[in-house]
Amino acid sequence: MSRAAIGKTASRQVTGVMVDFAKALEFYLEGESLHSVSLKLAEAPCSPLYDAAISPDRATRSLFAKSSPLSS
Repeated sequence: MSRAAIGKTASRQVTGVMVDFAKALEFYLEGESLHSVSLKLAEAPCSPLYDAAISPDRATRSLFAKSSPLSS
């Protein structure tokens, strides 16, 4: 384990989304693997972090598509 530092957040929006995910987690965990729960949470809309209501999985795909050498 490495050292951890605790400090003031740079974005209260990110903190809010993390709290929302933590609250939703208890509803997804029953009988599910952590991998499947992470995939479900990735589909949750996170409009405070983006300009529109978009989920982390779609935002990630979009960013990778833009940076891919095959997309040019």
